[in-house]
Amino acid sequence: MKKISLTAIIISVLLISCTKNSTNLPPVIPKGTPTPKGSPIGNAITKTIGPSGGTISSTNSGITVIVPAGAVSGSTEFSIQPITNTVPNGIATSYLLLPEGKHFDKPVSIQLKYTDDDLDGTSPENLFLAYQDSTGIWHAKNDTRVDSVTKTLTVTSDHFSRWAGFADIFLTVDNPSIDVNESSHLRVRKVTQSTEEPQPLTGEKILDTTYPSKIRVENWSLIGGGTIEGSLTVTGTYTAPPTLPSPNPVTVTASIADIMDFDHIHRMSLKRKIYVHSSFLEIVMDGETNIYPTASIEVKNGFMSVRGYNSKGNGATFVMQGSGTGSYKWGTKGIAPGDIQVSIGGVQFSDIYFTCPPNQEEKTTEGTVNITKWADLGGYVEGTFSGSIVVPNSDCKNPIIKSISGRFKAKRY
Repeated sequence: MKKISLTAIIISVLLISCTKNSTNLPPVIPKGTPTPKGSPIGNAITKTIGPSGGTISSTNSGITVIVPAGAVSGSTEFSIQPITNTVPNGIATSYLLLPEGKHFDKPVSIQLKYTDDDLDGTSPENLFLAYQDSTGIWHAKNDTRVDSVTKTLTVTSDHFSRWAGFADIFLTVDNPSIDVNESSHLRVRKVTQSTEEPQPLTGEKILDTTYPSKIRVENWSLIGGGTIEGSLTVTGTYTAPPTLPSPNPVTVTASIADIMDFDHIHRMSLKRKIYVHSSFLEIVMDGETNIYPTASIEVKNGFMSVRGYNSKGNGATFVMQGSGTGSYKWGTKGIAPGDIQVSIGGVQFSDIYFTCPPNQEEKTTEGTVNITKWADLGGYVEGTFSGSIVVPNSDCKNPIIKSISGRFKAKRY
């Protein structure tokens, strides 16, 4: 593990700046970098708000919009639709706020909640809200107010669009769960903002591409077993020890220098957790990652059951007909309690829900489990999954659907 001096950093910057056409520097894109628009991952919430104002929140209170008196001149239908987050270095769930494109007579307040998991790899000071315009370009709100006690990001806006939270600097990891002796690669990603923003007084900046050359890692450090290797560049590699480390997860820290210009170098430390287990189940629900360090798989009576648990007893179970490598769909009617059951925080989700009486009808969500590696008894089975599940006891008129994805490495019993 190498420690990098400030002198080395400055020399490197000078070398780069003296090379006019250096391949290390991507071209400046003053108009920003568009990304795809997010896809719906749950049901929309709608509410009619009039001239006297009001408040509307998503089902899990992940986002709240406060409409002041006088913002609209007549009764207006407001809507919140959770969507996938496509902003660079995105955190939490993204939302489509409707009516899109409508300009309000008075600015509305938009409050997005984040969790401790969202801070894995960054810090509150690096968080901002941004909106996506019709061309797919994101505009950061540099006047975002961060409350680290209530864990909220707040801005005011005179219009609606697709809104999301992001970290301007983030330490990413390709695999947050690995086996002993395996490696996981890390990278510091910075989202820069255009210097040619035409509206400087609005607190908005257009998001450009990632510019890794503006960051230097001065030091990589590790709490826990294994090794961490890195250099002046923004990449590093963690390799797990031959036995389970203690503490577990291990914590990797990148001490970085964000080089704004020659007179302004901002230093910070970014921490990232990596779990080391021989088996694991990793679940991402609505953008939040849950890791279960114990996973097993059992085949009985023609059905395959994948189970994962954590120290609190929470876990997930996939029940699929068949066995071996291949793809297995969930969403089969008449299979109670369902093809898939997921328990997170004591809440049981499944793929089955019912429409309202008197014409009650059983319906299911859809998804796929892909078994990529099969094994005999005592060996390890590996796979991935993605799809959607329904929140229990949902309103039959408006069931709450959650997106879910993840991967697992489970010992076969």
